[in-house]
Amino acid sequence: MSAASRLAGYGVSLALVAAVVVLRWFVVPAWSLAHPYLLFYPAIIAAGWYGGFGPGVVATPLAALALSYLLNEARVRAERRARDAEAAARRAKEQH
Repeated sequence: MSAASRLAGYGVSLALVAAVVVLRWFVVPAWSLAHPYLLFYPAIIAAGWYGGFGPGVVATPLAALALSYLLNEARVRAERRARDAEAAARRAKEQH
């Protein structure tokens, strides 16, 4: 296997995980968190199929890092919404 094809395998691995992150973040951000890993499985499998063992292994921690960021971002947004709702309820109570 040439160096260029090995590099292409790692590039595809990175591109697949990035595509899932973009899809998850921008296209379907309101998806339930019941199955947050669902979209990453095919990306990891495709990376391993296309590039072999190394790119498949690289795709796994990349997906884990991306997913932890996405889940933490969802938590922060939920906390912000709860804080805003609580403040609005307090203001409404004070006005009455």
